[in-house]
Amino acid sequence: MTSTKVIIREAQSEDAQGVLNYLKFITNETSNLLLTPEEMAQKKLTDEINLLEESSKSSENLFLLATKDEKIIGTANMKSF
Repeated sequence: MTSTKVIIREAQSEDAQGVLNYLKFITNETSNLLLTPEEMAQKKLTDEINLLEESSKSSENLFLLATKDEKIIGTANMKSF
């Protein structure tokens, strides 16, 4: 049975592959994003792991995931300047 519950939580480095998969999918679905499919094709797993690790250690940055049935359905990356 599938759940209708959406969970919002802070992303961890272990989520890097799932985040990349999600971003690759949505950049091919719409042109209303800052990232293009071509830019996403250049992203590396190690870079995403580093981004999520830095974000989780920072008191000025926050990277959130929305998940449903353990599948990423949304992201929010907030940075303080």
